[in-house]
Amino acid sequence: MHRFWCCSNHGELTRCARPSRSRTRSGHRAEPAAGVSTAPDTVRTAALLDPDTFAPFGDVIDTGGDPTVLINGGRCARYTDLARLDAVDGRIGLSLFHSEICPLPYRCDLLERHPFGSQCFVPMGGSAYLVAVAEDDNGTPGPVQAYLAAPHQAVNLARNVWHGVLAPISGSGLFAVIDRIGPGSNLEEYHLDAPVLIAPPPGVEDCEMTERTPNV
Repeated sequence: MHRFWCCSNHGELTRCARPSRSRTRSGHRAEPAAGVSTAPDTVRTAALLDPDTFAPFGDVIDTGGDPTVLINGGRCARYTDLARLDAVDGRIGLSLFHSEICPLPYRCDLLERHPFGSQCFVPMGGSAYLVAVAEDDNGTPGPVQAYLAAPHQAVNLARNVWHGVLAPISGSGLFAVIDRIGPGSNLEEYHLDAPVLIAPPPGVEDCEMTERTPNV
């Protein structure tokens, strides 16, 4: 059986009823569901993050292509309006997340989504990171897809998209996070019966990914 847990902004934990498919949408953290799954792990090799293949889930933010305009006397390239930030009944806020570095292969056993706003992750300390996402299948996540984001790439996850938790595999683990701040619940969590083991693409196992120089 799949296990749903939801946590309010005040830390109150409730189990969502599976038969009715109703959900309690909520805060920022939930305790692990009771019981241990005996289902075998599923293995995924992450693809390099690409704007076209990632488009169903949100935006890839980087300095690929020509800048929109040169500013500051030609010394600075501006890339304008790269992501659609979205918030329902709230405002857009900026937070900092400081995560532990995840060992490889990364074991993804929890997906979440935010029904009232997008969520943008911007690496600040040279972190490559894994991005796990899934399309919705009648209220539950479909098959997990995995991407490897380079330290120069940010991602903006669209509102209500199933995704894994922050998973840096190198660098400092420090990220700026731009998402909805407001009242009510904005988190739905889904514990996978069969966790997904995610490895980086062949040839980048050392996680040494090159920073990109802007096209000035």
